[in-house]
Amino acid sequence: MGNNKPNKTLCIIGGNRGIGKAAAAHGVARGDNVIITGRDLQTLNSTLEELKDMTLSQDQRVQGFVLDVRDSQALKDLFSKSITCPLDLLIYSAGYSYPGYAEETPLGEFRTQIETNLIGAAETALAALPLLKQAGGTVVFISSLAGLMGVFGYSG
Repeated sequence: MGNNKPNKTLCIIGGNRGIGKAAAAHGVARGDNVIITGRDLQTLNSTLEELKDMTLSQDQRVQGFVLDVRDSQALKDLFSKSITCPLDLLIYSAGYSYPGYAEETPLGEFRTQIETNLIGAAETALAALPLLKQAGGTVVFISSLAGLMGVFGYSG
């Protein structure tokens, strides 16, 4: 990087696809160290290969961890055992939706959405807070436009 600033360390929850993957690619292209998570090992590994091919130097780190944000203990372990460096930026891009009419949506799907999109986001930020404080880091929550207005067919 031409600006001689030290690399930042980014952690992107849900960084193996979609907006999270795009954010991870942007971070790698800037020369930042990037940590991503995802629920699916195959998709995670594929994304890691793509990101590692984009690194600008041999010192730049790209790591990935399988994570389901509904697993409280896994979240705690991620930010206390697997990731131990200060975090400059945490991006929460994990999300879940179940398309369908409310009366046809099983109650368990509503629970999964709440546990992923709301509780998972809060628990992730709380678990990462000590590492964010060390770096004076920032948290960014990615949300859907459906969070601002209803979308037909997406009752959750």
